[in-house]
Amino acid sequence: MSRLLTPKLLLRGFEVFAVASLLGFGATLLYGNNLPAFLAALGRLHWIWILAGLGLASMDWIGGGLRLWVVARHVYPRPPLKGLILARSIPAPGQ
Repeated sequence: MSRLLTPKLLLRGFEVFAVASLLGFGATLLYGNNLPAFLAALGRLHWIWILAGLGLASMDWIGGGLRLWVVARHVYPRPPLKGLILARSIPAPGQ
């Protein structure tokens, strides 16, 4: 099982997830058929809150990877930190 979830495969899955999210967002924007209202709403966004949200999300991602690393050290000698942070990016069932 551990050979199946390589860091390269996890990174590829994250890239596919990001592209699918962007395509879904774009399809929703096109389906809504109101580009001027969308562009006007972008001007009213408080970008500092978007940056704060991205910061909190990345803290959860990196912190979760560090938590996995601490646990994995007791099972596997010298686990790869980068791989465990990437493994944290896969949501658990029900999330």
